Amino acid sequence: MKNKQSWISRTTSKEICIEVFMIVLISVLLAFSVNGVRSQGIVFFAGENGANGIGENGDGENGREISLEAAAQKFREGKALFADARPSEAYEISHIEGAVSLPVYEFDNWIDNFFSTTSPDTEIIAYCDGPHCSLAEDLLEKLYDIGFEKIYHIKNGLSRWEKQALPVEREEE
Repeated sequence: MKNKQSWISRTTSKEICIEVFMIVLISVLLAFSVNGVRSQGIVFFAGENGANGIGENGDGENGREISLEAAAQKFREGKALFADARPSEAYEISHIEGAVSLPVYEFDNWIDNFFSTTSPDTEIIAYCDGPHCSLAEDLLEKLYDIGFEKIYHIKNGLSRWEKQALPVEREEE
């Protein structure tokens, strides 16, 4: 029995550490590779205009944030389609005047009709509500994937819109 040593006793601590390090390194490289090829991968390094080239002043790439003032101007000029990304029930309670309901979680239910009646050249401003709400950005990613490029979102859109006393439609009581 003395001659039969276990694998662990024959392997030094240094060798075990090297093997663990190699496994972790390979896992991290594989994770970064998969993230890199995903269309909605995690952004680790922000570009010049912010993450994914998204600028706060609307000078980035697809899905850029637009200021409330610029969105209000486009609203007054009738130059953009406003899209409410919240659930239908929230839209029914209140929404930006003239906005269409495009609930991101019901995307498959409305996208065929929307795509057949809306030109990909249409300027779209999406919004949701709450400082941490990402529904508008999620909606823009989906719209971008099917060919819409003139897309923007208003951060905490509905609340900020209402605070500026801009036009809102409310559910009749």
